[in-house]
Amino acid sequence: MITRPEALAALERDDFDVVVIGGGITGAGVALDAASRGYSVALVEKADYA
Repeated sequence: MITRPEALAALERDDFDVVVIGGGITGAGVALDAASRGYSVALVEKADYA
């Protein structure tokens, strides 16, 4: 599993078609929909999940 520092570094170096801010139910749904349509998606959440 990728660590938070590794994920943040990837956000800086990679390009994304869609960036979703917030990993709640709506943000997760939007990210899933965009990814299923072939877009490169970054989902950014302020807190880590256990």
